[in-house]
Amino acid sequence: MRLALLSPTFPPDRCGVGDYTAGLAGELVRQGHEVAVWTAQASPLSSTASVRSLGGGTGKPWGPLALARVGQELAASRPDAIVVQFAPNLYSKRLRGISPELPAWIVALRAVSRAPVVLMAHEQHYPAGLYPLDWLLIGVPQLVQFQVMAGVCDAVLFSTEVAQLKYRRRYPRRRDRFHWLPVASNIPVVVPEAATAAISPSELILVQFGTPHPTRLFTHAIAALDRARRAGLEARLIAVGVQDERLAQELVRAGRSDLRPYAQGLGYLSIPETSEHLQRADLVLAPFMDGVSSRRTSVMAALAHGRPVLTTRAWATDPSADWESFTRVVDAESPERFAQAALELLGDPAERDRLGKLGHDAYQAMFDWPVIGARLVALLGAEA
Repeated sequence: MRLALLSPTFPPDRCGVGDYTAGLAGELVRQGHEVAVWTAQASPLSSTASVRSLGGGTGKPWGPLALARVGQELAASRPDAIVVQFAPNLYSKRLRGISPELPAWIVALRAVSRAPVVLMAHEQHYPAGLYPLDWLLIGVPQLVQFQVMAGVCDAVLFSTEVAQLKYRRRYPRRRDRFHWLPVASNIPVVVPEAATAAISPSELILVQFGTPHPTRLFTHAIAALDRARRAGLEARLIAVGVQDERLAQELVRAGRSDLRPYAQGLGYLSIPETSEHLQRADLVLAPFMDGVSSRRTSVMAALAHGRPVLTTRAWATDPSADWESFTRVVDAESPERFAQAALELLGDPAERDRLGKLGHDAYQAMFDWPVIGARLVALLGAEA
């Protein structure tokens, strides 16, 4: 197939959507498809796909001039399908992800390219129930915007099954236009050149992986570290993607400043460095307010590296993925249960090894790039 991917971000941007676009493009090319990517990244990294920059540094990366250029090039290249990568804040940072013109842009893209336009929804809107005022001022307009966009696209791919099922129930006459497409790991396994000198071989390493976000439950990770230390275990918490100052603030907020010597925030790391820390992890902590789901690249990276994962269950957890069979899952509401589960796993190396292997096998069967690429092509073929 001849495919066009539109994504505001692309490596070296530090953005999960950009990483996903790069990984997906590479996999589709590997499978023999012709792929072109349009991005607002001014200097995108070289890729196996054709990557075309629309220029970066603007708060509105898809203004009229950019749209006109994309439209002209799409009309000339005549792709079989166009996949628009979507998370609200990527299209309108100044207006908090509210872009009333986006539906009209999609209609224009369909008209000039004469190809189906498919929306890949990594996020639909600001989550309800997080902060009520923000939900009213930001979430509701984003929700209306997304529903209009979903109505003018030929299909919508959701990275969580819960979102797909919700929209199928909401719009039963259009249910066949809504699909579930999980994400894959954005951190390939890289063999480290040397062991990390700062980590003692006797330490039990808890790794929390991902950038700061209100849905990531620092309280649970801190509770897990506290329970392990009080049980006499030589445990250390390493937060990848979280600056050390931010982690220190979370310890103060939790009233556990005494754990500061045993917690370290490493901030953003390179892919090899991140892979090394994941490989060194005895247990990967993935506590989410909305629960584990197939959109969580941090979980996917841990599974791809064969590391045991302790995570949470809540309203966004995919119902048909049997998470309990290859990760340890507790309810998101209880940091105490999360901490107890962490202690049990740290004291049971055989169980950690078992979960690591099962998680790796499940990842390869359901979430790895070859699976995602083939599934996307099948869905696009049905829409074309």
